[in-house]
Amino acid sequence: MLTQIKFSTLKPAAKPLKLSDGAGLYLLVLPSGGKVLKKEKLEKIAATLNTFESVANEWHKLKAIDWSATTERKAREGIDH
Repeated sequence: MLTQIKFSTLKPAAKPLKLSDGAGLYLLVLPSGGKVLKKEKLEKIAATLNTFESVANEWHKLKAIDWSATTERKAREGIDH
């Protein structure tokens, strides 16, 4: 969580430091001492979420190698419906 106290006491480091509030807002502390508050794009945040569909598709891809065509088709139907 980014608080006013944390914001005001942050010191610059050799590399840029990125602190997130966990809700798409982050503070970038530059080596020069500058502080930049930014908001991540919602699409980028959504792309990193593990939705059921993305996890199921990855599972299917890994398992389908060892399955018969019938088993693969039935599993795909289960995911799609």
